[in-house]
Amino acid sequence: MKKLFLDDLRTVDMVYSKFMVSEFDVVRSYHEFVTFIIKNGLPEFISFDNDLGLDENGELAPDGLAAAKWLVYKSGLDLSSLEFHVHSANPVAAEQIRGLLSNYINFLNKNNSNLTIVKEDEENINELESLKQSFIEVRELLNGKESKVCFFDYFGIDINDKNMNIDETLQQIIEYKKKTLKIPNTETLDDIKEMENYDYEITSLIFDYCLSKNYNINGFPIKYLDFIEQEDEDFYDFLSFEIKSYYGLKNALLHEEVLLFFKTFYYYPETSDHTDEAFREDILLGVRILEDTGISLEFNKEEY
Repeated sequence: MKKLFLDDLRTVDMVYSKFMVSEFDVVRSYHEFVTFIIKNGLPEFISFDNDLGLDENGELAPDGLAAAKWLVYKSGLDLSSLEFHVHSANPVAAEQIRGLLSNYINFLNKNNSNLTIVKEDEENINELESLKQSFIEVRELLNGKESKVCFFDYFGIDINDKNMNIDETLQQIIEYKKKTLKIPNTETLDDIKEMENYDYEITSLIFDYCLSKNYNINGFPIKYLDFIEQEDEDFYDFLSFEIKSYYGLKNALLHEEVLLFFKTFYYYPETSDHTDEAFREDILLGVRILEDTGISLEFNKEEY
């Protein structure tokens, strides 16, 4: 098995058994990583560090997450059989690398084909037209009344939270992220569950914010008012972590503050190192992976 070890400082025996040292090729930077794989092909196993020190100009060098993104976005390689481990001591970055590669590999294996990422210029235009149509539907549902509907009324969220503002929501996300940074990087079941719990809390917070602003994606949640008013249990079961994530990500493509929320969610405390343009590509990838695994905002009562 060909194995590759990406780390700017560690030696293989600092992470794995000394008897495994000879099994690895070692690369010390993003550029060595890319060059090695172009020359030698995709290893069967890759061990990732994230923080790779400084470049020749004394600035932060491209990190392990950048290497993982290169594999997904640019390499053109079939990653469906790739095995990997993240040995980085940076818990946030480690989770981002694991999430990106795991979701992509799972998608490839589930669909038995390579994912082709196509960024269409029309997509955001279509979403804006859909948003415009959603407001027309609201007025029709209200029989022409101009009063505003707040979906917090129907989702049972405390009335004091209806006017969620950007600064307060962002601060809550940062507080959650600070807590995740304190979780030991031991990969024990308890640590993983605690990390997942904070991820769910942040995702739910962004979901709630978008609801408070009456942000609609293809009529969601407007067209399900009947189920919401009736407190339909099946509909609430439908609102899984994946559905909330998908709704939030779609809104991030339309609303700058929601994009900022997710950027903070994924990259805090190093948000300034990632451009909005590059991050939108991350968001588009996340949306497409969820869509290609069957996630949508279409609720079918018969399936429950």
